[in-house]
Amino acid sequence: MATSSDDTPPTNAALRIGGWLSDSRQPARPPAPDPDPVQGRWHQVAPAPSRQTTPPPAPTSRKSPDRSARTLMLGCLAVGVAAMLVFALAPLWSSAPRPEQEATAFVPAPGGFAQDPAPDPVSATEEAGSSPAPVSLSTRATLPSPTRVAPPARQPVPSPQPTRPAPTTPSSVPTAPSGPNLSIAAEADGSTKASGRSYRDVRDGDLRTYWSPEGTTGRISIKWLSPATVSRIIIREASDSAGRIRTWRVVNHHTGQVLATGSGAGTIDLPRTSLLKINFEITSSTGTPRVAEFETYGG
Repeated sequence: MATSSDDTPPTNAALRIGGWLSDSRQPARPPAPDPDPVQGRWHQVAPAPSRQTTPPPAPTSRKSPDRSARTLMLGCLAVGVAAMLVFALAPLWSSAPRPEQEATAFVPAPGGFAQDPAPDPVSATEEAGSSPAPVSLSTRATLPSPTRVAPPARQPVPSPQPTRPAPTTPSSVPTAPSGPNLSIAAEADGSTKASGRSYRDVRDGDLRTYWSPEGTTGRISIKWLSPATVSRIIIREASDSAGRIRTWRVVNHHTGQVLATGSGAGTIDLPRTSLLKINFEITSSTGTPRVAEFETYGG
């Protein structure tokens, strides 16, 4: 039996008669273990993401501020033009028709047929010559606006001045008065009085007593407690001083109205006046005047 120095057969040898022969066949490989699906998942390479081309965004239409302002301005301008046309055409729509445009009255003929009235040649000629040409809108706009004429300045009206009565000359012979002497029941006063004289002497009905001022001029008055109506007075001088009174005037004491002026004593007619006090003012004389009676009458 053959021996070998090497008792250990090779792994790839087969026992044959005469010794171990090497086996040329490839040794069988053990099967590969099944891969762990969880572990293998991490070794898988993720597929490259597909690149999708995104289209660029469409440009949005944004209105600029200038464009909006321009649109607003054009709208306002259009509204203004429309309003101007309405105001310009309003007078044409609302104006009343002219007389020549009014319809002519229709009068049926006696025979039953309608006849047009015969035009008046004179009026037709006047209308043809005086009717103005129609005014267009452009011509109306160019016509000058009517000018306003200022009213004339009002002249100040002078206030009426009190009229002074014309001087009168009383009659030297007193006429018979009508009605009672109003001075008897009245009071008397004056400007001044001479020594020994009294104001009431002019209303006592006695020609022997009199009032006399201190100089050549003075005032003697008759007054009442209630208004009295006077239209005539009589001034009687003392018998020894007749003719001394030259000029005088009769005045309404409370209003200052001059009722009469003149010269010489006697009967003096006045405008019928209601008053409380009447003055007889001597403005000049030829000596110291002496008034015996100052009689007042209303009739």
